[in-house]
Amino acid sequence: VDCLVHITKLQDIHPQPLDHCHMVRSDEVLIAIVEVLGAETDAELLLGLLKSITSLVGLVRHDAKRLKQRLCDFGLVDRLLDQAKRLVLSEQQTASSLDLVAQVVKMLALHANRSKAVLEIIHATGHERTVVLLCKSQERKVRRGAARLLGRLSTLVAWKRSVGSDPDLLPLLLSMCKIDDT
Repeated sequence: VDCLVHITKLQDIHPQPLDHCHMVRSDEVLIAIVEVLGAETDAELLLGLLKSITSLVGLVRHDAKRLKQRLCDFGLVDRLLDQAKRLVLSEQQTASSLDLVAQVVKMLALHANRSKAVLEIIHATGHERTVVLLCKSQERKVRRGAARLLGRLSTLVAWKRSVGSDPDLLPLLLSMCKIDDT
């Protein structure tokens, strides 16, 4: 993972596009990264993979939207939400795992920014409760990022309908009003 992080950051020190950067952005590499994100539980490894994805998206500013879409097509959003749910519900939270949750929320917000398709993926996969649980996190960065994501989710008409029909989600949302955070 350290090697992958360094490879994806080489563009920062080189003024011209490098051929190997195209290889790093190939579908095979992106699919492999997304699959490991879904299967692995080691916080340090997952943090390194998130840094690599962030670097890859940052490298291709002219084509970042397409790269984000490819990552979503490979299942990145669903895997990030699964990891966030696992970490939030975990009994053993360490500094690394809290940092990982913050990075996951940041990555989700990055992909959901002005992207109705990503919001629809979150809704379609049934991760509304995960977003609300993240909003109730003790970690301020996680709570704020999740609240922004929840605000974006609330723009979906289908999400608004599901809140009213889900007997567990509405009380969870109402319990957020008790959190002492402006």
